[in-house]
Amino acid sequence: MFRIVPNGDEFSEDLTPLHHDVDQLLNGLIAQSILAVVDVPIMVTDPEGRLLYASQKFMQLHGVPIGTPFETSIQSVRFFRVDGMTPLPTTQAPLALVMRGEELNGYEYCVLLKDGELRYRKANGRQLR
Repeated sequence: MFRIVPNGDEFSEDLTPLHHDVDQLLNGLIAQSILAVVDVPIMVTDPEGRLLYASQKFMQLHGVPIGTPFETSIQSVRFFRVDGMTPLPTTQAPLALVMRGEELNGYEYCVLLKDGELRYRKANGRQLR
């Protein structure tokens, strides 16, 4: 508990919730600062898959706006197995797997980008607790 002493009249107020809000704000600013300088596609979502933060590279490649729900963003991309020909069910998309609790290390797939280019990818992902 923090103490506030205005004009010499002492009283106490619990500022713990405010401290938590400031902590979240600072963590968000740090995440955004890091994502602004990396040259790889990185996305951060909430537990339901709503996009919270993304690197500039991710935004260039996918163009999914911040705040987009998982169900919408997953429909904007087509996934393929490593052969680049066999469609990959959206249930096997990297984010779908991570949302189910799986940890990905070098998960290989291909993605058809919004500009029509097919790219090979390796994904790493895990839930942060």
